[in-house]
Amino acid sequence: MSTKRQFANRYKELVATALAANPEPKHRKRNLVERRSYNLAIAFDTHRTSILRYMNDLQVGWTNNQAERDLRPTKLHRKISGCFRSQSGAERFAHLRSYLSSTRKNGSSAMDALVRLYEGNPWLPSEPGR
Repeated sequence: MSTKRQFANRYKELVATALAANPEPKHRKRNLVERRSYNLAIAFDTHRTSILRYMNDLQVGWTNNQAERDLRPTKLHRKISGCFRSQSGAERFAHLRSYLSSTRKNGSSAMDALVRLYEGNPWLPSEPGR
């Protein structure tokens, strides 16, 4: 049996054990701890494909750290200044951060990307399939 299949089978066993450990109580509703543990077991069962995706697609990261890193500048700005002064200012900030994040992920430095942007030659992603 392949290693992937062994991991998938073990995952399935663990979910089944979790569901068996959280049966529906008789003559009452679940308390908070029972509800949370049951909901967690259901979530692990429902999202099995997404949780195990990294086994079949090595491009998928094991964590969401990149997403958290992308949000950090916005949270830091909010922490320091409290808010954006206008909706258009917030949108400009988001556009610029998104542009810089994309260029960095494609191997270009922020300074190079900004220079190209202000020279009228912005970095653009390559077309799909090229």
